[in-house]
Amino acid sequence: MSAKSFIQQSLKLNNMEAIESDIPYIQKVLQAIRKAELTAVIPEDLNEEVPIVIVDPELIQYD
Repeated sequence: MSAKSFIQQSLKLNNMEAIESDIPYIQKVLQAIRKAELTAVIPEDLNEEVPIVIVDPELIQYD
């Protein structure tokens, strides 16, 4: 199945009209989304590394 027919069929299944001139734009958007998904680096465990906190002593107020 070509990308063009896939886009047309997907739009039809969602009760949307497939405008012929919009299909190349939709295809570019889908390619950009796919590229972003492939290049996204998500750490396995966000809590594995303890964050470093630097506090300015002037900001600390004593009661």
